[in-house]
Amino acid sequence: MTTSNPSPQLSACPAPTRLINCRDPGRPHLILAKGSSHTYTALSYVWGPEDQPHRTTDANLPSYMCSIDSATLPRTIRDAIYLTYQLGIDFLWTDSLCIIQDSPEDKHRELASMRDVYRYAYLTIDAASAEKASDGFLNDRTPLRPDLVLPFICPSDDINPLAHCGRLQLYENSSPDTCTTNNGNLRTGERAWCLQETMLSRRTLVFTPDTVQLRCQTTTQNIGGAKHDDAFDIPRLPDALFYPNRSIVRDPTLWLQIRQRWLEIVNDYSRRKLSYPSDRLVACAGLAELFARALGSRYVAGIWNDKHLLRDLLWRVPEPARSRPTEYLAPSWSWASVEDVIPFYFDLHLNSRDMATSVTCTCTPHDPAFPLGPVASGYLVLQAHMFRCRVKGRHVSGVHLHINAMQ
Repeated sequence: MTTSNPSPQLSACPAPTRLINCRDPGRPHLILAKGSSHTYTALSYVWGPEDQPHRTTDANLPSYMCSIDSATLPRTIRDAIYLTYQLGIDFLWTDSLCIIQDSPEDKHRELASMRDVYRYAYLTIDAASAEKASDGFLNDRTPLRPDLVLPFICPSDDINPLAHCGRLQLYENSSPDTCTTNNGNLRTGERAWCLQETMLSRRTLVFTPDTVQLRCQTTTQNIGGAKHDDAFDIPRLPDALFYPNRSIVRDPTLWLQIRQRWLEIVNDYSRRKLSYPSDRLVACAGLAELFARALGSRYVAGIWNDKHLLRDLLWRVPEPARSRPTEYLAPSWSWASVEDVIPFYFDLHLNSRDMATSVTCTCTPHDPAFPLGPVASGYLVLQAHMFRCRVKGRHVSGVHLHINAMQ
């Protein structure tokens, strides 16, 4: 007979549609949790290139509601179930099991609420050391090899009355092994979906190749006090995004800081990998929803239709640029239309002067119930003046320009 650890006194939050019951780690099962409050953990991990035969489908959903043979699950999910149980928490959320993978309707519904899944999780488990789902993350960590070892005379004390010789281990400060980050050398730091999973989580246990980190909205600490360089950490969400009222809209300086942070997030997000290019706007929709509520601006295929719209259009791709995707991802004027790293030309400023005017900027979403997700089409109209320039040895007179960009 298997007994569960006593659950800690944790505050319950609105639950996703389905959760994994982890009270018996050897025989977990799915439960319907929508409409109730539960304390649960959420898993952030990399699927990898291999097939996921364990995933929930319409066919196996009834049996998964009764029992799931843990031996059929990849090691990363087994580790997450075991860790959740050891923490005294009864439930776990992970996408491959809690979303019906062959149901477009269920996928659309669940992906539209991803922001709440990680925001309301008591703890997010970040399997940052696992390159694929079968690797697991509860592995022995190899001790770091010091760059220099020096003898050190330890003074006597009550426990050791005689002085003895110890070792002083020195590590190069710039060594990547002694400077763990949440992107660089970590697998989840390479995955686009994991960016919003990390940023939206209230607290995260990050299982890196070298140590375990506790990350919250304030700081990141390595277990055991190992060095962590915050300069290379994922940017945190500004506190103003969680204000209960709309005061941010009336504070131009604060509003501009939030707006600028979005551009930084886009730059980080665009560096990450997606298994399916069509997820370009889907995997950041949870963050976009949070920013939209704080900014009071209308979100249009990755950019904001407000007074700084023109700045959002000043993105570029590095040289040599990749070819455009064969499938339609977004209007050509949106950074989401390409699969490349997206830097912007300059920072936003309150006193900057616009040389053009936005007349119309709108998009048609694929699913009206998921307005911040993928789009079917987009329409942008700008109005501006041209200036005199030389093109291949000929003069071009300045004329009034009316740009009608539609795609």
